[in-house]
Amino acid sequence: MLRVTRRVALLVTTLVLGLGSPAKAQTPAPAPVRLPERGDTTVVVGPTRAARDSIRARRNRPRPFVALAEGLAVNIFLQRMNWWLRHADWADISPSSWKSNIKQGWEWDVDQFQTNMFGHPYGGGFYFNAARDNGLSFWAAAPLTFVGSGMWEYFGENLRPSLNDLYMTGFGGIVFGEVGHRLGGLMRDNHGRGVTRVLREVAAFPFDPVGTVNRVVRGEFVSVSTDPDDRDHSPFTVELQAGARVAVDSGPARTHSTTGTLVADISYGDAFAGLYRQPFDVFRVRLQVSPWRGGINTARLVGRLYGREWTDSTSRNRHIFTVAQKSEYLAGPAYKFGGQSVQAGVISDFGAGRHMHLQTELYAEWLLLGGLDAPGAGIRERTYDFGPGGGVNAAASLVVSGSNVLSVRWRFAYIHSISGSTADHRTNFGSIEAALPIGKSFGIGAYAGFYRQHSLYGNGVGATLTYPELRGYLTWRAGSGRTSRQATGGSAL
Repeated sequence: MLRVTRRVALLVTTLVLGLGSPAKAQTPAPAPVRLPERGDTTVVVGPTRAARDSIRARRNRPRPFVALAEGLAVNIFLQRMNWWLRHADWADISPSSWKSNIKQGWEWDVDQFQTNMFGHPYGGGFYFNAARDNGLSFWAAAPLTFVGSGMWEYFGENLRPSLNDLYMTGFGGIVFGEVGHRLGGLMRDNHGRGVTRVLREVAAFPFDPVGTVNRVVRGEFVSVSTDPDDRDHSPFTVELQAGARVAVDSGPARTHSTTGTLVADISYGDAFAGLYRQPFDVFRVRLQVSPWRGGINTARLVGRLYGREWTDSTSRNRHIFTVAQKSEYLAGPAYKFGGQSVQAGVISDFGAGRHMHLQTELYAEWLLLGGLDAPGAGIRERTYDFGPGGGVNAAASLVVSGSNVLSVRWRFAYIHSISGSTADHRTNFGSIEAALPIGKSFGIGAYAGFYRQHSLYGNGVGATLTYPELRGYLTWRAGSGRTSRQATGGSAL
């Protein structure tokens, strides 16, 4: 117990003071690797086999109580920072506020859309990171996101616990946390040294913050060691799209706005390259930022939970039954949509040639909890509704030599409001995206999409809104281990 308490104290101290010098490791660091100089033919010597086995045993040993304690440390840090630095009214907590929260029970809050639909899922990833970094499996780590969120809701604020926060932080934290855990592991290099090593460690922080702090506490931030067993070497691709975006503003004037925008598509794993191994062995991420117009516009993360092939892996045409989990946040200048969902369906790959494939997706989707714009929400502080629902996702992508040259997507989503207005909302998303490769890493592309929402309110009044969007951009692509079947962004899960 003393060891856990000391480690939590170190974690809180490191979070408060920032990423300073690495703390002294609790266990002896393995012998450093001697890097060869120019012309040196001496074999590089690394940690002994016994040392490597010891490191792996320590990493793989589940430490659930340490993970719980670190989740509590995250809550204490965030709570104190909001009170000491921001002087937020809701952060003025006491035993009486805890008693009141427990007595009054759950409610639906009126926070901003971005806070609820993006901020909470991202923050929930901290709890999941803590569990995964302490040796817990994906499924063992998942409940701890809800435990961490529950602790915050009851004891981190003087407001009644929010049911929508529990959903968004819990389910969204699983998605953000596992994606961050894997991306953080890819960015780090335990064999590296010097400035490059430190830069890689720092770059991993936004994706796996708790894991990074733990590495500082354990002295692993700069020490040479073996890479974790779960560091995957699956195909990994990043594509950046930089260009201009034209969208329709909300309101009766229907004016157009043009702004610069940056899109990052991340593809991890290839569903058609091998058998299903574990949750999120394949995932896709799309982030869109318009710095001069609202910041983050899109954060869509989809990871495979389960897969089973219905055809032979050597077949020219293949079909894989897939279950996936998704966290989504869309905030255009004219509409907002987001939620946590699970989808099940079939992905297919039709080989048209050695380097050409047509990939399709068809999913049925269960929206655990979604949120969307609703001018008739009826709540003065909030102009959007919450509710469960369902839908259908369909897509087709033409992949040529690993490049996604043409994608067509369509999605229907239905949300029944249970907080806000009394309404049923039906939405349609459609898009077509084309890209022309120029050389190995660069290209030029265009995107055309639309969002259509029809809302039927309890008083019988209906409202239909349609918002188009256009983008033109230049692309830069980089990756490792890519196969001819894998593409960026639009490729199947």
